[in-house]
Amino acid sequence: MDVVFENFRIAWQSLRSNPLRTLLTALSVSLGAGAISLMVSLSKSGVATMTAGMDSVGGRALMFVFPRQPKEAKVKSYDRGLTSADAEALRKRVPGLADVAFMTSVKRQIITGKGKKAEVDIGVGSSYRRFMNQPILYGRDIPEDAENDSARVAVLTYTAAQDLFGDAKAALGETVVLWGHRYKLIGITTQASTMGFRLGGIDKERTLLVSSPVMIKDEGVPDSGFVILTAKGTHSHEHIMSIANAILLERHARTDDFEFMDFERMMKKFDKIFIGLRILTGLIAAISLLIAGAGIMNVLLASIKQRVTEIGMRRAIGASQADIRSQFLTEAVTLAGIGGFIGSAAGVLGVLAASLVADKFVPGWQTRVAWDAAVIAVVVATLSGLVFGLQPSRRAARMEVVACLRGETA
Repeated sequence: MDVVFENFRIAWQSLRSNPLRTLLTALSVSLGAGAISLMVSLSKSGVATMTAGMDSVGGRALMFVFPRQPKEAKVKSYDRGLTSADAEALRKRVPGLADVAFMTSVKRQIITGKGKKAEVDIGVGSSYRRFMNQPILYGRDIPEDAENDSARVAVLTYTAAQDLFGDAKAALGETVVLWGHRYKLIGITTQASTMGFRLGGIDKERTLLVSSPVMIKDEGVPDSGFVILTAKGTHSHEHIMSIANAILLERHARTDDFEFMDFERMMKKFDKIFIGLRILTGLIAAISLLIAGAGIMNVLLASIKQRVTEIGMRRAIGASQADIRSQFLTEAVTLAGIGGFIGSAAGVLGVLAASLVADKFVPGWQTRVAWDAAVIAVVVATLSGLVFGLQPSRRAARMEVVACLRGETA
């Protein structure tokens, strides 16, 4: 143990004796370690942000049912698609469901309010706003579709409210005219749209949200859209979709004019992709550590030439080849370890600083520090110092004592 501490003492004195060289070498290691810590952490934060946004609207519990052209219609005149009645049948007959939402949309419609006009998309269905992930900022939400409320009320997105009334809060309680009918605004959504679904390709900043009974029964909007199923707890998606498929086939005259998309299955595929990207990101950053390790080797080789007298004197007073070898190896490991630690710490600080900026531009940003990557970066940096320090340390240990005392190098 005393030998180890002595080697560290000698290594530290050597590093302090040439601070500029030590600083530049440690900096090259720090850049590699910092890149690993920073890039992996930012990648992890991005994935966490997306996942949190998806989870806030149901995430992996969601199953989508979309209309499609049937491969072969059992009834030639059949042309139906998915209807609100289909959604209600699924709600009543499929076990293991926490929620069923029927939605459709109408794009680029003109609404007027206080003498101004605005082009908006119409989101039909009481669940539309929730899956867009836009909470109510002022007022309240539209009635649930199941309530069959025929009152002409609506919720308007913040930006559209600003366009029409100049002040989103002042828009609450005002009326807008759509297709010649007045709709009372009972709610205004938040200004910033967090991660959510852009259902039907609508403009999330300029949307008028209304309940489906009003639009289908009173306004004549076609009763055809898509359905979102939300699983309850840990119920099997395969089982739920199998039952839902049988019910819809029964209702659609055995015509498969619909298709399912299991969000849980899709997210599992994304998980594998993101893990691969994180590993790839770490490997790319680790290349810089290899370059830094080569730099450590060159520095040690140059240092040996400058310290031949020191090596000769240590050998003359009894130091063995193993002592000399461990001395220079300890110096390489210490230099790489310090550089790795500083770089990882800088990478963590960089993530925290980046999160302050991201919070302003990406609503709901989730900061995740990859502590495992930071520790791995330090370990890999230290190992690179060990590996690239072997050759210089062996060379120093094999130098002849007499030649070293004369100041000669091989």
